[in-house]
Amino acid sequence: MFDKQVESVSTIGETCCFTGNRPQKLAWGYDESDVRCVELKLRITAEIEKAIDKGYNHFISGMAQGFDTYCAEIVLELMKTNKNITLEVAIPCEGQSSKWYEEDKARYFLIISKATKETMVTNQYTKYSMQLRNKYMVANSSLVIAYNTSPIGGTASTITYAQKLNRIVVVL
Repeated sequence: MFDKQVESVSTIGETCCFTGNRPQKLAWGYDESDVRCVELKLRITAEIEKAIDKGYNHFISGMAQGFDTYCAEIVLELMKTNKNITLEVAIPCEGQSSKWYEEDKARYFLIISKATKETMVTNQYTKYSMQLRNKYMVANSSLVIAYNTSPIGGTASTITYAQKLNRIVVVL
């Protein structure tokens, strides 16, 4: 799926990105009050805190619904008490959220407004926009925190790509 490497533009030794499933592939779907979702968010928080303890201070979210959103919101919450960490939102293309429900769009734009850095990976949508976003994130990170429920798809491909580049991959 990914054949060319993207040139790194950040200090990858201190950067962690996230890859994970959208609500359609999560057992609880959009119900974030489900105990499994609450438990996953606690696991994400613990893993991000471990990364911070190891010196990671820059985090990249691809801004997809589900796991990416959870991670971005957790980093934003941790930024309230830790001024040394930053959040970059890697947006695959203009209009990423255009077909989402209004409340999901509002959540998306709130995260973007609070992020430290916004990177637009491609100007317009192509069938490769999400892959290029994932490739950008992995190329600019040394740690990948992932949650994957399927052996095929974007998350599985991103994990494989990260392993190919010898990134540290933590699968929750």
